[in-house]
Amino acid sequence: MPILAAGCGAGVVMTPGADALMSAADPARSGEAAAIQEASSDSARASASRSR
Repeated sequence: MPILAAGCGAGVVMTPGADALMSAADPARSGEAAAIQEASSDSARASASRSR
């Protein structure tokens, strides 16, 4: 059950964060913004998996 709560919590936090990042990015640099968002997301998942 705790993993389900963590997953729901991550979705609640990460979705608005990704939306804010992508809407603030210049359209010509949206690919770079998406790469930064993906890298930060991967980093967060790696940190979470190490803490188990």
